[in-house]
Amino acid sequence: MLDFKIIIPISIISLSLLKSVYAVELTPLEKFQRYELAATTSVTHIVVKFKEGTGIRLRNGSLRRVARLNSTLPTNITIPIIANDVAVLLQIANSSGYSFERLFSLTEKKLEDLKISGEATSQTKLNSLNLYYRISMELGNTFINVEDILKSINVLPSIEIAYAVPVPSLAVSSTPVSPDFTARQGYLNAPSQNGINAKSAWQVVGGRGKGVSIFDVEGAWQLTHEDFPTNITDLRSHLNDIDWLNHGTAVLGIMATKENAAGITGITSNATFGVSSFNGVGIADAISTAATNAGTGGVVLLELQTGGAPITANCDAACNPSQCDLVPVEYQQANFDVIQTATANGVIVVEAAGNGTVDLDHPDFNGVFDRNIRDSGAIIVGASFSSSSQPMCFTNFGSRVDVHAWGENVMTTGYGALFNSGADHLYTGGFAGTSSASPIVVGSVASIQGVRLANGLPVLNSIQMRNLLVSRGTPQTINTAVRIGPLPNIKASIDSFLLGMTQPVDGLPLVGSSVDFSWNIPSGASNMWLYIGSSLGAADIYNAEQGLTSTTATVTNIPVDGRKIYARLYDLQSGVWQSTDYVYLASGISSPVDGVTLSNASTRFKWRVPQGSIDSYLYIGTTVGANDIYNAQQPIDSTGVTVNNLPVDGSLLYVRFYYYQGAWLFTDYVYTASN
Repeated sequence: MLDFKIIIPISIISLSLLKSVYAVELTPLEKFQRYELAATTSVTHIVVKFKEGTGIRLRNGSLRRVARLNSTLPTNITIPIIANDVAVLLQIANSSGYSFERLFSLTEKKLEDLKISGEATSQTKLNSLNLYYRISMELGNTFINVEDILKSINVLPSIEIAYAVPVPSLAVSSTPVSPDFTARQGYLNAPSQNGINAKSAWQVVGGRGKGVSIFDVEGAWQLTHEDFPTNITDLRSHLNDIDWLNHGTAVLGIMATKENAAGITGITSNATFGVSSFNGVGIADAISTAATNAGTGGVVLLELQTGGAPITANCDAACNPSQCDLVPVEYQQANFDVIQTATANGVIVVEAAGNGTVDLDHPDFNGVFDRNIRDSGAIIVGASFSSSSQPMCFTNFGSRVDVHAWGENVMTTGYGALFNSGADHLYTGGFAGTSSASPIVVGSVASIQGVRLANGLPVLNSIQMRNLLVSRGTPQTINTAVRIGPLPNIKASIDSFLLGMTQPVDGLPLVGSSVDFSWNIPSGASNMWLYIGSSLGAADIYNAEQGLTSTTATVTNIPVDGRKIYARLYDLQSGVWQSTDYVYLASGISSPVDGVTLSNASTRFKWRVPQGSIDSYLYIGTTVGANDIYNAQQPIDSTGVTVNNLPVDGSLLYVRFYYYQGAWLFTDYVYTASN
């Protein structure tokens, strides 16, 4: 138990809120007055994050500022201030025999590489995971024992956030369940039966998830279960806990069980699977390791919930009072940052909403779950009845909950309530909670991704997949004030891209400023509409009804500056407009911006080569189309070149970017030389 206090002025505890703005200095994270836990909540460690730019690293057991990182110091923070703050932190740890450790086990270089690649891909500024540390402590501490220490740490100028991490909690409902075993795997059925339409998706090549890597993050699993594949990747030792073991086994069974004559069949039985336990390392590091192994296009499932602020005044005693106020794990800043880094690098993250009976839009959260303030990119999953879209009494809800699935009566492996013939032969028909809902959504995600892979289409990232599930899902129609989003419809999602936009290929650079868009008309559509814009859902470039007689449109005046171009193809189904989003990259020179004045005689020109090109050239001259300053062929996989010895006389410089597609095509740009 902690028996000391640091005599330092105290400020309120905080939760950092990241505004995702690319190429802008990170805004200092706001203090969140309700980032606290109930006094008796058991905690495992304290997470500390230094401010961006402090350059703090752990060296030989001590925290130090590494000057070679060339990081710009935060506003009003000096090196002596950092040194003082580090001394105070070490005093806190040492006086109780606690140790300072890096929060993440991946190497510093790997974390930095992920930050750089994630920012380049997502165009979102990411927090540095190398600035996170943990103060480990012995078992038996509660929030009230560490509250004053947290307040002491949070007033230190170079500290961005410090908070206590509660013992992780299962996201399975403790509500008594009386299963209807006749339904068995009813969640696989058609939407008319309140299912996700998995059986229809299985008839499509790739619909069982082949080529997709799925990692489950929680505590333990019975990996030797008779119905599991034998090649599950196990990243670290498990918790020795029967509740976690049954829980993990049930989760994995929904997705991974083999298609055979025994047991059940997983939604994505052809995918590859792995598990990442938080045992001994904490949730954030378990997520980081899982995401790195899942890779671009892979899926990470977060089957956890965490203690939140006491928001809910009165949990229903007949529902799930033992989990009141538990919230999604991204509530904690380190978890949010590692999820955001994963999704920025192309990993799809599916996260249980939790069973805390919490409105995530509650004003006391200060926007923590408001996507307009911070968006991890994860797909958050609520829970419904098995018979309808009625939210379960315990499910968390709100605008941040993207989709839902069954939160009761889920047939899967583990527990043994239905069949028990030894640890490797357990089955239940009563798995429940957002724990049962989330792997159903992961199965939907992996089925869709598998079909895209099988058809040579680019994999979707987490936000693209989230948008697709929402736009093509079966709407929630009951008790919509308790918002848990639609139920995924796998087949409808697949049809939207197999029968939707066929050209250009989603995710690739466009060809010039005039582009032909082509599509197939989805079954049942009575009208079509096309938007092209410079932001998601926008129509500032093109906006026109297409009807059913045309399947192509030529769109002109598309920018040629390397920016993202967004297409939204609508189809009218039974009087309701549904849509699918596509994201392209404008071709041409993205930097410097056309028309600007260059800063000196050496300039880096960056571009995107249009899809289908087999060669490219760059000309720079003193007149339109001339090459008297620069003339060179560019490697087809090149994204830029530095040109030296440019004029510095304020004259106009004419740049022509050529690309070959059966004939030489080009785009012109004009700059002003520095002076």
